[in-house]
Formats: sequence, C-alpha cells, structure tokens
Amino acid sequence: MTSADFRDMSMGFYETDERVPLWGREVRFAIYVERKLLGEESDRLFDELAEGPRRRYENDEITLDEYEQIMDGFDIPEGLPERTVTAALKIMELAEKSRPEVARSMIKGGMAELAGDWESQGADEEVEVTDEEFSASFYPVDITVEFQKSLDKPDYVYLELCCEPDYFAGHRIHVKLMADGTAVCEGI
Repeated sequence: MTSADFRDMSMGFYETDERVPLWGREVRFAIYVERKLLGEESDRLFDELAEGPRRRYENDEITLDEYEQIMDGFDIPEGLPERTVTAALKIMELAEKSRPEVARSMIKGGMAELAGDWESQGADEEVEVTDEEFSASFYPVDITVEFQKSLDKPDYVYLELCCEPDYFAGHRIHVKLMADGTAVCEGI
C-alpha cells in the first residue's frame, strides 16, 4: 500500500484493557469507530502517522512490517465521545440476551456439522456433534463494538467465539450481532 492509501484508510480501532462480562465470562473488549466520524482530530493523528519518518515520497510503499510498526505506536486519542462508550456498553446488554440467536445463526451456518467433520478427522468412525452439544460448547473470546454510521448508535457487535471441547483446533468462529438483535455467522 502507499502512504496515501494508508492516510485514506477508514479505521479507528480502540482496544481497551477492559474486560466485560458476557455469558458468564470476562471477555476482551474493543471499540471500532469509522475514522471519518471522529473528524479533524482523527485526520491530524492519521496525517502524523502517514507523513511521519517512515514516509519519504508521495507514492512510497508501506511494507507490512512498517504498517505494523505504525499501528503498534498508535495510541487511542483521548476523548472518545462518552456517548459512544455508553452506546457500546448498552449494546452489550443486547449481546448478553442474544446467546440463543447467536447459537441459531451458527447452526444455520453449518458450524455444528463442521465441528463433527473436524472431530472425525483421524477418527476410526464419523463423529456427530449435535446442535445441542454445539450450542452448549461455544464461549466468547473477543468483542468489538463497531460504529460505522454514527457515534451514537453501534452498527453491530463482532463476536469471536471458541468452543470447549475445541472442535476447531483453536480457530475462532466469527459472528456479527446486529443492532436489531439478529446474528449472522461468518464462519471460522
């Protein structure tokens, strides 16, 4: 990617040291805000990153290593609007109530069947993972609340889930929980 591409990227990822409760576990929590929603302060920060010492010419290529160094040095701007943080925590209440919907979306997406396929690898006979077994096995690992259109209302909660037993050898299942309560399984 070029320096200009980096500057024009639409991102604003705020990891926190916070853990939030979800389904009986303490889970890592992050907020993603479209950069354009943060206005001039965001533009200034990204200009500094894109035009800093790593940029030499307008069309310089930024290597993956340089990109990772830049992002490792990117601190959360102070003053993420309180209303955004409040809205992020409020949608977590929806997430807490949505485990059955999340389970339905994963089963509909074929995850229980896939779990059986993975468990059958190397086994003498086929292993079946029932919908009920699968629904009881998953747990949240990471949560990202995404704001793409407004700082006042999140668009969705992005859930990264694992299972116990570990059907997918450490791979995570990705589910979007929309603001209206519907869930969409995106697979592993």
